[in-house]
Amino acid sequence: MGRRVCLNCFCLIVIVLLVGCARRGPISRPDQELKKTEAFALESLLKLENQSSFKFRLKFERKGGLVDVEGSFEGSYLFPDMSSVSGYWSFAGSREELTVITSGDRQFRFDPETGTWVEEAASEEINPLRQLERTVALGNFEYIGKDRIGGRQAGRFSFEPNLAFLDPRMEKDLKGRMWVSEKTGLPVKVRVDSEDKKIFWNMSLFDFNSPLSIEVPVRHAYEATFVARESQNGGMHLTGSLLGARLSWSGLKGVRLKSRTNQRLKINFESFGDRAEIIRLVSRPGSLSVRLARWPEGPVFRLSEEVVKSTYGPEADLGFEQGNMTKPLILLDVLLTNDDLKGASFGYDEFSRPIVDMEITTEAAERLEEATGRHIGNPMAFLIDGKVVSAPIVRGASSGNMGRIRGLSSIKEAKSIWGMLATGPLPVDLALKSIEKLGQKTSTK
Repeated sequence: MGRRVCLNCFCLIVIVLLVGCARRGPISRPDQELKKTEAFALESLLKLENQSSFKFRLKFERKGGLVDVEGSFEGSYLFPDMSSVSGYWSFAGSREELTVITSGDRQFRFDPETGTWVEEAASEEINPLRQLERTVALGNFEYIGKDRIGGRQAGRFSFEPNLAFLDPRMEKDLKGRMWVSEKTGLPVKVRVDSEDKKIFWNMSLFDFNSPLSIEVPVRHAYEATFVARESQNGGMHLTGSLLGARLSWSGLKGVRLKSRTNQRLKINFESFGDRAEIIRLVSRPGSLSVRLARWPEGPVFRLSEEVVKSTYGPEADLGFEQGNMTKPLILLDVLLTNDDLKGASFGYDEFSRPIVDMEITTEAAERLEEATGRHIGNPMAFLIDGKVVSAPIVRGASSGNMGRIRGLSSIKEAKSIWGMLATGPLPVDLALKSIEKLGQKTSTK
């Protein structure tokens, strides 16, 4: 559904929507003097995650792009990370009905053809908090008046929508508005649309703290078998030990290394939604690359690898932070690799967000200090296996023998990166052979 940041706003929102609060309680009446301030709008987002539950409706349209997209969903959210959602997607006229229950990183989709629930990797596309967080991430709230929403007075605020999320081609002029109940201080409606009416995004929130119960429909056990891509006379024992450490540090529950031989290795796990993460931990080398970067010049939708190399130099590459959800990056000089690492650790920053700290060699630290000193005001990209996982703006020259990866999307991602960097690449290259569920076997071929 690029990143010019109203940093303070973004940090406040992400802290609350992704990390959470320790206390939840009754809705309190806001102070009168705050009702027309940006602080009141920000506080409403803080209070949203502080509710034990709420219901929502979400509708969006994007027309005139490469593919017309439309969706309409309604559902319930239960603290801390459960949701029940039903509705439909429509891509280029092809419609798909969805009924989904999500619990943490586990997602269960109802299959109407078989009448059963299918477990799969959780998707953020229908997660109400993630949708709201990404839409309002740039902030810049400004009070513009009053309206009545659901028969009650609400303050209306304008804000700067996240253009890269709602319009990946970065072509539209979007207008964002958020309505905050004057009685409860909670957001009751958020709307974004473009002047040409080709982009529309609307979320309504209601029934806060209402009694809700969401049950996970199924639970199974699975076994994944991995085989060496090449014949091995040794190395599998060390591979199993390193992989066991990766799995342990990943934070995945119910996952264990069952057995290993000279040619194959088996892993047991409980959540089918974990399969992609397990495959990633087993098959990814965990190759680190830290590179200077810059934002591109000109229309981003015209960028290609060929255009990047001809414009910025033969060593330049095209990258995207967190997949392709934000503005593209031009990747320049390589500053650090795995060879420069002495160790890695997982932790949290001063805002309780997950981070990965890296201890680097003295030579690498000197190189990093010199490069960052001449790159102030531009991004520096952290890549794992060629994917940009973080791209903070350089605020000053780096100092000391520690590097830090910030801006990670989840605790799970941070622990996964920590595990890969701490163990280093696995000695044996493994490939998924099969996944078994209750005697039923699905081969990857």
